[in-house]
Amino acid sequence: MTYTNRLHIDIETFSDVDLSKAGVYAYAASPAFRILLLSYALDDLPTVCVDIEQGEKMPFEIEAMLWDINILKVAHNAVFERICMSEHFGRPIPIEQWQCTMSMSMYLGLPLALQQVSEALKLDINKQKGGRSLITYFCVPSKTKDRQRNLPKHDFDRWELFKTYNKLDVDVEREVDRKLHGVYDEWITPLEKEICLLDQRINDRGVQVDPELIDGCISIDDENTSLLGKEMQDLTGITNSNSLADIKNFLYNELGYAIGSLDKKVFAEKRESLGNTKAGHVLDLRAKLSKTSIAKYRAMRASKTSDNRIRGLLQYYGATRTGRWSGRLVQVQNLPRNKMKGLDSARDIAKMGNLGYLKSIYYNTSGVLSQLTRTAFVPGGGCTYHVADYAAIEARVLAWLAGEQWRLDVFNSHGRIYEASAAQAFKVPIEEVTHESELRSKGKVMELALGYNGGPAALIAMGALEMGLKESELKGIITAWRTASPAICGYWNTIGKAALKAVKQRTKVTVGAVTIGYSYGAMWVLLPSGRRLVYAQPLIEPDPRFNSDRISYVQLDQTTRRWGRTSTYGGKLVENITQAVARDCLAEAMLALEKEGFSIVMHIHDEVICEERIGGGHTLARMIEIMERPLSWTEGLTLRVEGFTSPYYKKD
Repeated sequence: MTYTNRLHIDIETFSDVDLSKAGVYAYAASPAFRILLLSYALDDLPTVCVDIEQGEKMPFEIEAMLWDINILKVAHNAVFERICMSEHFGRPIPIEQWQCTMSMSMYLGLPLALQQVSEALKLDINKQKGGRSLITYFCVPSKTKDRQRNLPKHDFDRWELFKTYNKLDVDVEREVDRKLHGVYDEWITPLEKEICLLDQRINDRGVQVDPELIDGCISIDDENTSLLGKEMQDLTGITNSNSLADIKNFLYNELGYAIGSLDKKVFAEKRESLGNTKAGHVLDLRAKLSKTSIAKYRAMRASKTSDNRIRGLLQYYGATRTGRWSGRLVQVQNLPRNKMKGLDSARDIAKMGNLGYLKSIYYNTSGVLSQLTRTAFVPGGGCTYHVADYAAIEARVLAWLAGEQWRLDVFNSHGRIYEASAAQAFKVPIEEVTHESELRSKGKVMELALGYNGGPAALIAMGALEMGLKESELKGIITAWRTASPAICGYWNTIGKAALKAVKQRTKVTVGAVTIGYSYGAMWVLLPSGRRLVYAQPLIEPDPRFNSDRISYVQLDQTTRRWGRTSTYGGKLVENITQAVARDCLAEAMLALEKEGFSIVMHIHDEVICEERIGGGHTLARMIEIMERPLSWTEGLTLRVEGFTSPYYKKD
């Protein structure tokens, strides 16, 4: 649709709910929620600030524009404005009428935060300084004992500055929109626009949680943590069982040497050697106390609304290198796996909140609570979950992109890629690679680690040593895998060379199903679906490790949270492309499911969870059939989906 005007909007709000912990849906649902300031600018007209907190009324024509289908509403992180303003006015502003400059930024390989986008685009970011302290003063509950919140009358000068800040945010957002929307509109596909809208519908729908289980698990954990802390104090004299420094100091005094880290790897290495010693018991207590899964229950409690649903769990384009979703609030992308039997009984016991009863049945209380985390997500009354997952989709996509025919043959027949990989690499009949054999373990770790030009470090990161492999074996395993997969190895090199050529010559190069090109100051990869991966501000740099050239580009560093330069190579680009194609398969399947009336409440990696009426027409078999359906751009790619039905979410 072509819009006649663009209405740029930014609001400042107050709520007694912590936005960072609960998300915008619970934040805006609080009775204490209110919009304080609303600034807007229509197209190129001057920005206007409406002081709602002090009784100013929004001009009638502007309010009318909020529901005018011909006016595109533009905001940075537009879901916040959409949800808050819909709550304020008591009726929803249609999703289709919003444009989010944050989503535009991420699609184009730029950061999420407005200030960081401004920096990346070399806009004037100084005008945003000081805004955070004003938000802390006016938008969150006051730390002053005599009042719930700070009002304009408590500091008129700061309030006037706050209004200026609110207007300037609109100016910055509008400038970002001006810089980006031309290339974004050119590069975004109609299909991707539909996916973006679907993302908002899924987030608005939300997923139900079991408040009894959440409360029971938190109660048990509180009591268990107190007992473990007392046990730690009795054993060591440490009064603060959360103090890693104190625990390390105790272990140093006990053992006579320092343990540099207490991460999972060090724990596994050290615990066995310590046996039934005081230091060993301390490590056990530390492991139990450091279980973070219970934090997810607290996040569920904080973010659920009055109908026991959590909304806003998924961030569209959260992984800018692939376009995959990332988790928010409860972080459903890294939920603990459940391996225990008897989940129904464990859930019933946990709901009681009785630590003693739970411990009488299960030895490892923390482990049980961790494994029950997924099961806190439950369908609504009269419904069940259909859970369906793409089997080995990355391996299938990689073989399809690279043209590794023997792998495609495996996926088109029995699908046992771990066994087939080991058989191909070690030149044995596949019948000799049984499920319990060492060769299958090698095949599994090879498939998980080596598809993207990984070396020994990649194998170790995927658990090769924990599987019983020796470090001296790793190079031989890598050689065997690469020898058995010449098309994939060649694909790494071809993609790497194509990217270098595209950036050096400001041209485009087609490699099989993808095209790599350069325009608008960015390198891009055109995927088979028509979507693009974008690498901002690419440069050709010398690579001293291999005496050759490499590509660098700018991105947000996930550790430092700073905008900076990083490098890439053929194998890494192949990883991006493969995961992006897998994402597009999932996204297009979700569109097809929704069009047929399935109700998607979550999706995690390559898995979709639908909430469906028991005995209704939307069956698991039909869901699988839709997800396995070939797409218009996937000729020759065979997808397989496995699924199950359950009264709660779990790993089958």
